[in-house]
Parts: sequence; C-alpha cells; structure tokens
Amino acid sequence: MNLQNSLLKKTTAGLFTAATVLTMAAASTTAFATEINESDNTFYNKGGDMNITLKKTLDFSEGVTLPKGEDNQDLWFAFQIEAKSSTVFENKDDMPKLGTDTVTDSAGTEFNNVVKIGGFATDADNDGKNDKNTAEGIITLESADIIDDSQFKRAGEYVYTVKELGTSNFLENKLKAGDDAADWFKDSMTYDDTELELHILVKNKEDGTGCYVSSAYFTKRNSNTNDNTGSEDSAVGGDNRSSDIDALCDHVQKIDKVQPIFSNTYVKEAGKNPNANNSKSSLGITKTVAGDYADKEKSFDFTIKVQALTNENVLKQVIKEASAADNPWSSITVEGDKITQLTAYVQDIKNYDKVPGVEDTDVTPVTLTLKNGYYTADFKLKDGQYLTFVSLPAGFKYDVTESNTKGFTPSATLFENVDLRNDDSLISTQNPIQQRLATIEAGNGFSTASSPVSLAPDEDGNKIKTISHKNGTVSTAGLVLIGEHDNSFDVKNTYSDPTTTGLIVKNLPFIVMIALGVLAFLGLTKKRRAND
Repeated sequence: MNLQNSLLKKTTAGLFTAATVLTMAAASTTAFATEINESDNTFYNKGGDMNITLKKTLDFSEGVTLPKGEDNQDLWFAFQIEAKSSTVFENKDDMPKLGTDTVTDSAGTEFNNVVKIGGFATDADNDGKNDKNTAEGIITLESADIIDDSQFKRAGEYVYTVKELGTSNFLENKLKAGDDAADWFKDSMTYDDTELELHILVKNKEDGTGCYVSSAYFTKRNSNTNDNTGSEDSAVGGDNRSSDIDALCDHVQKIDKVQPIFSNTYVKEAGKNPNANNSKSSLGITKTVAGDYADKEKSFDFTIKVQALTNENVLKQVIKEASAADNPWSSITVEGDKITQLTAYVQDIKNYDKVPGVEDTDVTPVTLTLKNGYYTADFKLKDGQYLTFVSLPAGFKYDVTESNTKGFTPSATLFENVDLRNDDSLISTQNPIQQRLATIEAGNGFSTASSPVSLAPDEDGNKIKTISHKNGTVSTAGLVLIGEHDNSFDVKNTYSDPTTTGLIVKNLPFIVMIALGVLAFLGLTKKRRAND
C-alpha cells in the first residue's frame, strides 16, 4: 500500500511538473507573440490584425504661420509604397497593394495608391487657436493603418519600398522684390528622401483556416547612410541599425514610443508677410533725433547680437540653401556647414525701397561675427538712418542696446513680429517706415487711422512695447523674435534743451528794456533826493 502511494505521489508530481513546463512554454510563446522586440526592431502580431502606421514630422521656425495648400486646404504629405519582391509571387504586380489614397499635388499631377497624412496647419486641431506644439515649430501626425491583413492569403515574405512623395499641395510663393504687390517673400518646403523597405512576414494559422500577418520590420538602403559595405540592403538591426528607424513601424501596444523618421522642413522669410505694412527688410532698427537744439548729425552707438535658429532641421536647411551659388539669404554667409557671419547695412530711411549695396551704394555694411554663441557687432546711427537686415529666415532672435546718450533722453518702440495691416488708402509711393514712425509720434496707437494708412496689430500673439531708458541706456532687454511679420526697434533720442539759457537769449531785448527802465527810475529818484 505504501509502495502504491509512493508511486502515485511520484506520478502525480511528474505530471504536475510536466504540466508546469508545458504551461510555462505556452506562456513564453504567447508572450513572445505579443511583445515588440526592440533588439531587432521587429513588430510581432498578438493574434489580431497587425497595425503599422507611418508618421510625419514637419519642422518650421517659431512664430511662422504654415501656408495653406492648393484650394486653401491644409497641407498634406503622401508616401508611395510599391511592391518589390515576394517569396510567393514571381510577378511583383500580383502582390497585395498597399496605399488606398489618391492625391493631386499643386502642379495638378495625380498620384494613386498612396498613403496620405493631412491636416498640417498652424491650428492643427481646428479649435480656432494656434496649437501649443506649433509655437515650438514642430507638428507630428500619423497615418491610418497602411496594411489590410485580409489581402495576405498566402504564407511567405512580402517586401515593399517605402518613400515619401517628393511633392504635395504646398504652393511656393512666387512673388519677388519689384513685383507690383506687397506680399513678396521667399519660402520653401523640403521633403525627406529616405527610402526604406518594409518586410511583411505571413504565416499559416495553426488551425489550418488560413494565414495571418505575423511580423513586420523595415530595412534601410546603405545608399542613404555612410555604410559602404557594398551590400544592397542592411537589416535595421545589429550594428547597422538606425536608432530611430523603428519610427516607421507602429504596433498598437507601442504607439506612445514611436519616433517619427520622415521629416520635412518649411522655411519662410522674416518680415515680409502678405499685406503687411513692412519696410521690405527682415529687421529694421531706426533712429530719430528730436529737439530744437539737437545735433542731427551726431552718431549714436549701438550693439547688436543675433541668435541663430534653434530648430536644428530648419537651420540645416537654411545653411544648405545659403551654400548654393544663388544664395537666397543675402544676410547670411556660410562656410562648410556653419553660418560664419551675418551682414546688415546702415541706410537712410528715405531709401528703404532700394537694395543696399546694389541699388543704393551710399550705405555702410555692418558685419556680425560669431562670439560666445551670438553673432555680434557694434554700429552707429544718426537721425533718419536705420540698420536693415535685407533677408533673414524667420526664427532668428536679436538683442540690441543703445549707449552714450549723454544730453539726450532715449526711448524706443518695439514691434515684435507684429502684423501691421494697411487699408486700400495706402499710397504705394509713401514710406512705410515713416508712416509707422509718424503714428508712434502722434501717440494714437495702432488701432485707429493715422493718415493715410490704418495700422492695427494682429489679434493673436503680436507685441508692441514702449520702452523707457534706464540710466541713459535703452535696449530690447533680452532676445526678441524676428518673425514673419514686422520686426522693428524704433529708437528716439530727445535732446534736453538748455531752457535756462534759451529763456535768457529769447527774452534778452525785454530784459534789457526792463533793466534800463529800472536804472532810469533809480537815477530819477536819486536826483530828486539831491534836489531836496
């Protein structure tokens, strides 16, 4: 009996151990099927539909409003996913098609079977306000699931190329300086030229009822990297893996960890927004000298420092454009992959519409060189002059200080990315800088008419500040955005008139007459006393 009990116990224990091992193995298999293996950037199906999405990031500078596309629609971007090869089909045209959208770009060309990601706008969620993330110059949006699992009816490997369509509904602004319109400015859109391959692995179901997409991963061509191993493709894993390549492939359980890989960049010129009453420069610092006895030929000392773009992708694109033979950014000089200097000009305000150094040669160039992380320079201005940066991309920032104002009381008005709108009464030959200065002088503000133009600050996010001096110095008191709208720092120095001396000089004839009268009276009084 004891022997039987012993055998029963051993048998039960063995069965329990076996069951435990099988259960653990099954659990291990189940866990493996539902996990995303980050070591090989492969996404495994948990048993339902595989969910793979593409993400797109659009970089632009702080304070820039994204343009509308063709037919006033929000910007969209699209991806082409084309069949390459399969272990199932000899003819790649027999492979399942990925991409169900049809788009028409700004040139009128139609593209079928693409994956479209739309809704790129400054107000991305359509709530009537600029989104917080757009203030930082980044919008990231995601596509719908790019595969239909039901199309994959045979087990095997399916390989597709994935690349961004090198066009969209973006409309480049074509107006240039000299056109009969106020809205001339430069802008550009760059597209990501990364080309990937999507590998989709399809397995037979264990119950024999068909197939399912079991896993997917991406590879990247060596031609887009510095890897010169000679291999056509390298798996996105091991020593050749890109740290962010898994961004293109998204599983439901990893949506919060996905990092975008396709990035586009929008660059826009500062200070020249459509309909703006601007000075045709990206940034202007003006000087006005006031006072009956003020010396208007006196030069005043200024120091300026400029911070380059903080969005690295936008900065890289600007450097690339400025490196070209037809550099569109006349204020920027590039050597290699760095901005080495910025160039501005001291110009008479009356010549604002003439390109300094080209149409107007009576100017003084000011070169800003890199020092402690800023492009800095000292310069001088006298009455009726201004420092102008002809062409900078929006997103730079500046700080300027005036010193050595002894005998004068300095003040300033700061326009930080202000949309100064002009009405139909604007006479094209009038000087917009002088109009702005006259409005400041009148003290009427910028919400009412200041003949002949009506100026009003835009309602959202723009700034107009009146700045008083501190110990004879006036400055922006910190970095100020050079945005897409009007960027101006208007400095006025008022001479402290010699009122005491002036009073004497102006009334000297009357003072002499009174003095003579007093003397005559005193002399007459003295004579009478002598006679008495």
